Amino acid sequence: MIVQVVAAIAAAGAVLLFPGTGPSDQALGWGALAGLGSVVGTLGLYSGYAVAPLRVAETCSSVLSAVIPGIVGIALGEQLSLFSKIGLCAAIPAITLVVWQPDAPAGQRNYAGVGCGIGAGVGFAMVYIGLDYAGTAAGAWPLVANSSVALLLVAPLSRYLRKSPADWRLAGLPATAAGVAGTAANLLFLFGAGHRQLAIAVVLTALYPSVTVILARIFLAERCSRSQTTGLVIAVAAIALTLTR
Repeated sequence: MIVQVVAAIAAAGAVLLFPGTGPSDQALGWGALAGLGSVVGTLGLYSGYAVAPLRVAETCSSVLSAVIPGIVGIALGEQLSLFSKIGLCAAIPAITLVVWQPDAPAGQRNYAGVGCGIGAGVGFAMVYIGLDYAGTAAGAWPLVANSSVALLLVAPLSRYLRKSPADWRLAGLPATAAGVAGTAANLLFLFGAGHRQLAIAVVLTALYPSVTVILARIFLAERCSRSQTTGLVIAVAAIALTLTR
């Protein structure tokens, strides 16, 4: 709830910096679709975390959120160079290798998370497609529709959270940071997709688990498995190839 409130405020601030030509029906409509996808994706992902190991929902979500918009972009006529196509194809196994941990005990496997991960992937794909088709002419206005719809959908759910005032205060700072960071990420994707093909933008965005693994290695001293290391190497190569014209 706090995240969505902060995101709505941040989106309003972004409009002051990037007003564009003003709001349009197209920009607000596609932004609203992105807001719906954001809620579906987030609920699906965290539901997957609750019923299965994190890697199950994370893998399904990451791969599908890259594949679905990529297919949409190519189907609608986006022209990619040969190197970009190779990079896109290489990114999918890279994402899977970074997230998946095949050496985890078999007893932890719970494929109930697959369905949640699929739902999350479809939701996040809606975010990418919505922000891409909203376009950049309206500036940051699509983010206002995005955050407003998300807030309207999440607000009723907060009634069912039996949290004490102390819990809300404890979550305040991290939730505020998440709301600001999420809005900044959506703004960067909005403008990035406006300057590059949708297929390229979404695949590069879906490589975010690689950053998580690297940060965990630096700050938490977590070891990278062999599959994760391989995935990181492939991810770097995929990014280089994808950005080659």
